[in-house]
Amino acid sequence: MTNHPRKMDRFERRANASRSIRISPKLTPAERKIWPTIDGHPSVDITLLDERRVAVVGDWESQSRLVAPLLQRIRREAPDVRTLLHVGDLRWSAPRTSAARGRNASSEEFAPWLDEQLQRFQFQRLILVPGNHEWWDRLHEEFEDHPDRFFRAAHRIWIAPRGLRFELGGRTYLCMGGAASLHDDGGPFEAPTDADIEHAAAGGEVDVLLTHEALNVDMPQLTSAMRRGPRFSDTRMAASAESRNRVTQLYNRVRPQLAFFGHMHSSGSAATEFGIVHCLNVIRRPRHVALLNVHTLEVQWLEDLPETHQINRLDA
Repeated sequence: MTNHPRKMDRFERRANASRSIRISPKLTPAERKIWPTIDGHPSVDITLLDERRVAVVGDWESQSRLVAPLLQRIRREAPDVRTLLHVGDLRWSAPRTSAARGRNASSEEFAPWLDEQLQRFQFQRLILVPGNHEWWDRLHEEFEDHPDRFFRAAHRIWIAPRGLRFELGGRTYLCMGGAASLHDDGGPFEAPTDADIEHAAAGGEVDVLLTHEALNVDMPQLTSAMRRGPRFSDTRMAASAESRNRVTQLYNRVRPQLAFFGHMHSSGSAATEFGIVHCLNVIRRPRHVALLNVHTLEVQWLEDLPETHQINRLDA
């Protein structure tokens, strides 16, 4: 979709201004450059020592009252997991002058709070493939400056640019953040562009694709989630279809054995000619946490663990 030049100029100016906004928790320039690797140095291979499984999650929506017990549950039921791969809508946001009230941390306070919780529950890192509800003004500028490295947003939180590739357990991963918002227009940076897809596909095939945007696969749950009803305008439905088509083109070109996405607040799995695609549910609902064996790519759902390990289970 083509954006009006004046509108794009306004968004570009706003994005450029976001460079000067201080992010909490504050990191020094040297700390910002540290990668989520064993020694902190840049490397395609980010596997931790003796790492066997990671947890794939998504769509936390700054819901701190749900995230804390979820982290506790993962720690207790999958104590070997030290890495969280998050497929978007963490709601990493710009600082604001006043905090929202309520039971959850306001979105601008959520990242530093989460950073503390990751340390509390002994998770070494969270890798975020950003969703449409992240601070894209700042991410646009960061990724323009450094398209081939993780952006470190907190001590234990790193955000992956579109097209970034890494390895875990000898398997290759490709990240494609962003999606078209269905309720409101989130601006020109929220969804992948044709150029993003071309750049990402140029590296060839991968084992695992991580996106926020949904893929066009045969999944009844997606059909139900995308049913227009009174909620979504024709304009937003068209934007979503265009974004999903782009990301599906990427999927068809890199031919992954395994793919994960979120965004639709629904769950489902589908087999394709290349492998298996999983849609992760929003936090608190079933099939929200996938435990992924980084060597075999075997997937086990947290709620499917043996009954003896069902501790502090969240309500469905």
